[in-house]
Amino acid sequence: MTYRIATTSFFHKPVLSAAAAASDSPPRAAELPSEWSQLPGGVIDGGEIVLLAIKPSMWRPLIESMPWLIMTSVFAVGITMFSATLPGLSTVASAQAVLVAGLVRLAVAIVRWVATWYVLTNRRVLDVRGARSPRISSCPLVDIRNTYVGTTVPEKALNIGTITFVSKHPGDHPRLWESIPEPETTHAKIRRAIEN
Repeated sequence: MTYRIATTSFFHKPVLSAAAAASDSPPRAAELPSEWSQLPGGVIDGGEIVLLAIKPSMWRPLIESMPWLIMTSVFAVGITMFSATLPGLSTVASAQAVLVAGLVRLAVAIVRWVATWYVLTNRRVLDVRGARSPRISSCPLVDIRNTYVGTTVPEKALNIGTITFVSKHPGDHPRLWESIPEPETTHAKIRRAIEN
């Protein structure tokens, strides 16, 4: 069985999908390629066909942590310029402690990125999140009323975007696939699956 691997740059995780159905059927749960082995067990049932399993762009942790990194950098510069200190620490140690707080926030975002998967099957769209105890939420394709792609200016520069799924049930919150590499291409695959 062959798989198509599309990459856009070092900072984009490969998007894996099954080759054309005319030559091979898409992979079933028992036939997932090794790249998808990080998916927690029980995500896909025996009868589902995986059409797409994708991670957010590797830019996601940096984008998510950017406000913290900027804020802690500004504080560190302020501490150094005005010789302010945290209780019991020197000026240099205080600046370093503030910078470490920003780096810890980045590390948390990286751990969350590692544990996040977006999966499209012939029946559902799924979000898999959480490193210690994965949370799996899903929505049947038949319940999706609309989908659209949204991008900010920085995301356009990085060729990433957010795909929003709107349920036909009024009380349901929209489901978001954030920081998706090549969002228009992925969105087209999702639309085909929903229409089929």
